[in-house]
Amino acid sequence: MDDLLVSTGKVAIPYNWHDKLTASNTRRIVRIESVAEKIAERMENADLRIFVQSYLKSLIESARDPDVVGFKSVICYRTGLDITVTLKERLDSRMECFHQYFSNGKATGDWRLAVKSLNDMVTNLAVQISGEYGKPIQFHTGLGDNDIRLVKANPAYMQNLIEEYPKSKIVLLHSGYPFTREAGYLTTVYDNVYLDCTSLDLND
Repeated sequence: MDDLLVSTGKVAIPYNWHDKLTASNTRRIVRIESVAEKIAERMENADLRIFVQSYLKSLIESARDPDVVGFKSVICYRTGLDITVTLKERLDSRMECFHQYFSNGKATGDWRLAVKSLNDMVTNLAVQISGEYGKPIQFHTGLGDNDIRLVKANPAYMQNLIEEYPKSKIVLLHSGYPFTREAGYLTTVYDNVYLDCTSLDLND
């Protein structure tokens, strides 16, 4: 179960409440953007290094948790799937962006992470941890609400990221529709890519 509401504090009931409705126990899928946002919100100062350390610690704790079966990213909604491989860059290059994001969050109370350089960094770290601990990571791809930029929802943009982390199991959600052929191609060519076909209309 995607733990978005757990991460935002708006959950009405715990995820394991659903065990009574299912044949097997309910497990969590951790939404990485929500983790990053909650960490930033709790910080007193805009220290990017502390943010990264706290974020990595949280990811590793989740990866070691037997109730967590994987991670999920909605970067597709935030800044698009044209994710730059960023771990080789210095933190200094993203310091100003983080200061702006942090200042805006403190001033407005809106901690929604939608800054490309930061979203790319958060996603790269999560994919890396996903591979190191053997927990798959899901990505929303393709069609969504009207705040999505459809052209950037094409999973073909993820090819560099997929190649950078061959040990990470990457799941393309929603069949990538209307980019189903691109999603299918990536699944065929790369052993670490999986396709979610639950929303695919086979009559199309």
